[in-house]
Amino acid sequence: MCTLHSIIRNTTLAIAIAGFTTLSAVDIMNFQFNDTNGAYLGGGNSSQVVDAGTVKGTWNNGVQARVQNGNLNYGYTSSWRGATTTTHPLDQGTGTRFYREYTLNSALSTSTGYSTYTYEVVIPTFDIRQNWDNVNSSDAGKGIQFSLRNAAQDLEVIVGYQTITGGGVQAFNSYGTGTFQGLQGNAFDTDNDTATKTPSRFGGGNNPGISLKIEGDLSDGSWTASAGDSNHGYTVLQSGTGLSDIASLRIAAKVPTLGSWGGVAGGPWDQTTTVNGDYFHIDSFTLAAAAVVPEPGTFALIAGFLAFSFVAIRRRKA
Repeated sequence: MCTLHSIIRNTTLAIAIAGFTTLSAVDIMNFQFNDTNGAYLGGGNSSQVVDAGTVKGTWNNGVQARVQNGNLNYGYTSSWRGATTTTHPLDQGTGTRFYREYTLNSALSTSTGYSTYTYEVVIPTFDIRQNWDNVNSSDAGKGIQFSLRNAAQDLEVIVGYQTITGGGVQAFNSYGTGTFQGLQGNAFDTDNDTATKTPSRFGGGNNPGISLKIEGDLSDGSWTASAGDSNHGYTVLQSGTGLSDIASLRIAAKVPTLGSWGGVAGGPWDQTTTVNGDYFHIDSFTLAAAAVVPEPGTFALIAGFLAFSFVAIRRRKA
């Protein structure tokens, strides 16, 4: 007897027989920051940065960041002070501070039809030298980090860029449960000649910008974090497993000492409004994923089995 159960079974068989799928890349989140100067990163303001992705999401509240000349200003620039008030909260303390989180409208997983993914951040210009301070030098541990977080919020994969002792800079990676402020990783070889380079604390002009990337597969939870600069390709920092869904993305500042970015008394804002503090200019912030799409033959077989099952039921009832 043909029942709904048999229809489902036959339809499943059709899919199994077709067997082949194509992976179609989809822009899940796509911020290019080509918005009008002054557009905000979230909040209740009327002028907002635009996500050209298909899933999109919403920003939490926190330290402000605004667009200027095609980049997102994160930190203290002559165009943007990092806050809407004179207190400049980004570096009013120490640690990993004032994160901004972008929660996707729908989490990515194999159950929602996604498999492999690439998360990439491009930063063409930045300055974390603390040149505005003629008394103190830039401390180690200052920088920026980006992360992917799962729906349960018990796992995140972090990739970032920070100052280290001796005047250098380090790309870093961290992952696991409750490791939002944890670090493990190392400086990276920027031209793959096996010699570890020390990247610059300043990017722009003759100095290369930086890029950070996380790639992974939601079907097995595997991921790889990489870093590079605009003169060389990416170099892998670390690989791991465990991230089988992506629900949100974070940006956060790393603050080693009070006011180390320039946002307190004695910083550039006490001197002149045309001076930059420490900052990153983010050119793009993207997440692309491969959507699993049945081959055309699969659709044809599904339609055929449904038609066959419908006719069979009609005959049994006759």
